[in-house]
Amino acid sequence: MPNRSVKYDKKSKSEGSERRRGKSDSSDRSQSRRRSKSEGRRSRRSSRSQSESRRNRNTIKLIYKKGHRYVKIVDFVAVSQLIKQHQVTGRVPRSIDLTDYYDTTITIFADYIEKGTVKARISFYALAELLKLTKTFVMDDLQRHLEETLILTAEMSTDHLIQAVLTENALHYLAAWSFVEMAALPDYQRIPYHQFVMLLASCELRVPHELVAADAALLWLVGQPHPAVYAPGVFAVIRSAYLSKVDRQLIVERIATLQMPESVARFAQISMESRHSMRVCLEAIHINRHLCRCGIPDPENRPKETSLPLSRPREGIKWSEKSESIKES
Repeated sequence: MPNRSVKYDKKSKSEGSERRRGKSDSSDRSQSRRRSKSEGRRSRRSSRSQSESRRNRNTIKLIYKKGHRYVKIVDFVAVSQLIKQHQVTGRVPRSIDLTDYYDTTITIFADYIEKGTVKARISFYALAELLKLTKTFVMDDLQRHLEETLILTAEMSTDHLIQAVLTENALHYLAAWSFVEMAALPDYQRIPYHQFVMLLASCELRVPHELVAADAALLWLVGQPHPAVYAPGVFAVIRSAYLSKVDRQLIVERIATLQMPESVARFAQISMESRHSMRVCLEAIHINRHLCRCGIPDPENRPKETSLPLSRPREGIKWSEKSESIKES
């Protein structure tokens, strides 16, 4: 059998080796590029997180309906006694929820914090909201400026100012007269806090019994992101002189059923037992009109329906039968 020898082509062997080295070099380069890209991304993320951390330490986030805006703490401290006090005690808030106010108002408010000026032309409504913010954050300079602007505007356009006041009063009366129907609307919980408290404090509130007003107050509170913040002001205008012990217990139990913070229940109990909430309106005109929130309380006027239908938990909340069991006295 003839010997068959295999001859290797040195050239092809060399080319194959070079190709393998080329592939290896290409693989090394691609891995190096991937590593550098990964390191670059990590570096960018790290720098972004560091910058965000620095920004969070030096700024306060103002949250409004359509977004948010950052203002420097040092600028806020310069115009607000409240924030200055928080800085001294080391309790400066990281964010402030201002979703109850219109976006235009917050824009003007933030501009003032940053620049110290207010644009010349602002609406009466924005002016009113800004005045409320100045009292909340104790901003004396801005309050004086806005009051001067209000007086100047009133002198120049008294008719428009009076018309705005009359329109607001008319709308307030209509809302009070249709309060129960309004509470059933899907946007009811979007009523701004200050307007809701004014409405709930009105003698004109057309409700069959004070328990209905408390029921509507619970419905509004459960729709707020931080009900404990608003609870003291809301329960302060509930006229507990017209509520029996059973009514008050029912309100506290409903707060627990709605899974609101325990502090809300404490505020409710304190407010309903306070002497301030026990006061009644004895204005003769109101009594002659038989307004249910005015006059000497009548224990016999307690409603037969005690299920608090307005704030009754709906979808997403488990109904507790135990919370609804009321001992008839």
